[in-house]
Amino acid sequence: MSERRVLIVEDDDDIREVFTQILEEAGYAVATASHGQDALDKLRSGAPLPGLIFLDLMMPIMDGFTFCAELRRDQTLPAIPVVVMSADGRAEPKLVHSGVQGYLRKPLTIRTILDAAARHFS
Repeated sequence: MSERRVLIVEDDDDIREVFTQILEEAGYAVATASHGQDALDKLRSGAPLPGLIFLDLMMPIMDGFTFCAELRRDQTLPAIPVVVMSADGRAEPKLVHSGVQGYLRKPLTIRTILDAAARHFS
């Protein structure tokens, strides 16, 4: 598992692209997924695993809540820290038992993104 590898799970193409650019410019290796099932498929593919996952909650096919449950249930994957990003102000209390290590409220700033990544790689 790379100490500087990040997976961004976000269904909005523009947000995913900007997020990727911010993290890559800061020296992180970034992989992306457009929904939870896409992310699980990539994590199970044998590719290098991330040291951190930034996860949107509201996505098609598999939302962030379901992704968290599936990730924690999968014994073949290590416990990868997850930071949730959501515009839903009521989402944070729902995450108490999901195993996430952080919560970021959208809209995000560059500083918020970089600080969250730095906290998990220090």
